[in-house]
Amino acid sequence: MSGILRTGSVAKFALACAMTAGLLASGQAITWTMQSVSVPGATSNLQIQSFNSQGTMAIKDSGTGKIYRRLRSGAVSEFISNMAAGSATAMNENGDVAIGGFNFDNQGNAVQSIWMWNANGTVENWHNPSPPGSGASLSTQGINESRQVVGYGVRFDPDMYGAYVSYSPTSSMVLTELGGSFAKDISNDGTIVGMNEYRPGTWDLAGNYTALPLPVGDTSGAAHVITES
Repeated sequence: MSGILRTGSVAKFALACAMTAGLLASGQAITWTMQSVSVPGATSNLQIQSFNSQGTMAIKDSGTGKIYRRLRSGAVSEFISNMAAGSATAMNENGDVAIGGFNFDNQGNAVQSIWMWNANGTVENWHNPSPPGSGASLSTQGINESRQVVGYGVRFDPDMYGAYVSYSPTSSMVLTELGGSFAKDISNDGTIVGMNEYRPGTWDLAGNYTALPLPVGDTSGAAHVITES
């Protein structure tokens, strides 16, 4: 959860982190710890887009489109690239951030791409892994410790989704073509979870898909998160 406060030229927001979460059963409780976070010079439209257990956050200023990385210590750095617009919704435990977005070529056409904002501050412009014809949007959703990235491309009117995985700056794979599919997370062993044709399932790094069972009575669904176990 986040709440936005405005003080002069510094935007502040409160982050509620669930440090201890028990099952919602009799006699058990959920404990929340509040932390006030500031980004000097930002507007009041701040969004926490991803974070890890080390306390590192990727924050987007939706007023300016700028993306920041904030360490637990409070140190803030700004993402610098030729990106025109994007989101930083995937971060691993090392603090590497996968950013999906677009820039413009010399003819003014929007070009979908991935930027890898490494924990050491360097930036790599990765190969575009989005499905053919999906150019309306490209979103990164998950990244593991080997910096393997998963996400999906979107084409509008009508809405169509295609899942992808990117292994390196120059290698990527379309897991499914457009048609109600997206990849949401990836474990360190390369197991990918998401949705294919509106049903939950997993892929391996070779692109092989295995459907997961739905709860009785449900007709569609998606798998959003996978743990290391």
